[in-house]
Amino acid sequence: MKCSKFSIITAILLLSSFLLACTGEKTDEKQESQAVALADGEPVDQGKIIGYTVNQEALDQLLTSIMIGMNEVSLSTVNEEAQVRWGNVKSVCNGCPPTDFNNAFNSEFQETFKLNREVNANMLENGLSPNLFSYSEQVDFSQVLNDAIDYLGRNRNRSAYTFYKFLEKDKSRQDAVIQYVNSDFMWNPASMFEPQYEEAPAEDDSLLVDSVITDDSISEVANMVTIDLSAVTTTFTLDELVGQINYHTHESFQLLDKKYTDGRNHYLHKEAAQAFILMADDAASNDINIKALSCARNFSKQRAIWENKWQREDFLEFDSGPQRCRAILEYSSMPGTSRHHWGTEIDIHSLDNSAFEKDEGLRIYEWLTQHAADYGFFQPYTAGRSRGYEEEKWHWSYYPVSGPMLEQYNVQVSYSNINGFIGSGFASSVGAIENYVNGISAQPAP
Repeated sequence: MKCSKFSIITAILLLSSFLLACTGEKTDEKQESQAVALADGEPVDQGKIIGYTVNQEALDQLLTSIMIGMNEVSLSTVNEEAQVRWGNVKSVCNGCPPTDFNNAFNSEFQETFKLNREVNANMLENGLSPNLFSYSEQVDFSQVLNDAIDYLGRNRNRSAYTFYKFLEKDKSRQDAVIQYVNSDFMWNPASMFEPQYEEAPAEDDSLLVDSVITDDSISEVANMVTIDLSAVTTTFTLDELVGQINYHTHESFQLLDKKYTDGRNHYLHKEAAQAFILMADDAASNDINIKALSCARNFSKQRAIWENKWQREDFLEFDSGPQRCRAILEYSSMPGTSRHHWGTEIDIHSLDNSAFEKDEGLRIYEWLTQHAADYGFFQPYTAGRSRGYEEEKWHWSYYPVSGPMLEQYNVQVSYSNINGFIGSGFASSVGAIENYVNGISAQPAP
């Protein structure tokens, strides 16, 4: 029997998952032995350190310091009464969490200095989390501070006066904020960096298999496999499912060579990237030019797309929140609900369905509908579905990873996790999870 490439890929993935599952008993034994070692005061082997993040407590302190620094610069020339009030805020917020600082500022200034209050609220909403600060080594504080300011500046909400605009209005302001933070924040890398360890592979002689693989053996494995993703044992974190990660430092993601893209940097989950490269190379051998226009998009990128549409004139005609949400949801996902967060989705050739109805676009679409499943890809948003987004002929998903991610999304994510952007309060009323996350076409056939 001749196997499709997709069947072989799926077989290997699920066989690997099965083998990993078989190591459970031995892993339990290792954990038990480590517990004994701890009880005896012996060091535990945590494996090789592969990177570092900054812990949440340090990031909360850093965010407070940046917020104080911004207001220090902003309020440096105001009247004497405001200076006294500002002094009161600083006196009660020495080392306090960013939420407490924001509350103290609002309590002291109440209806005055509205622009400062808006910027404080914006920075607090964006926040700083460890997954945004991943490094291969323990970098110096200036790098962490610059990354924090860059993140807070790029991730802006509807506030007309954001931290970004505050800094852009006068270039010297950023230097002044940095100078203040350097004088205010106590940086101790020994306690603030959290090492990330490489998981050591389990050693189990029972898992050794014959290294000779024949066509018959591949066929036999493939014949045993259906696309039953409940067998996949990879566990994805909540941050991975809702896009709160940094793709260029995350170990599961790969930067595509620009010959496979529109010339920009695009990241994919490693398994999806390898399958896409194979598919694109095979398509090229048939004179079909497949280029990625958009791949992994994190929460902040999706929020920028969403909020830009929310404030556009053509969407303002929809007065109520749910109506405006549904209009945007025809083609764009709410942040925290997009499949593009997963690194398994690829937009190809054009973001216009009509481009796939003639000439090169038609040839690309016909080739994909005939061959994409051989590489593990399918079109999640086809015509004729009863719910969800409109048809997207450009959008293709790598099912061996997106399948299990969807399963785990439905287990781990609720509407309480969909927040932090304009219109998030309407997510439940429009059925963002039921109608859009799950409103996809049937999975590809094995």
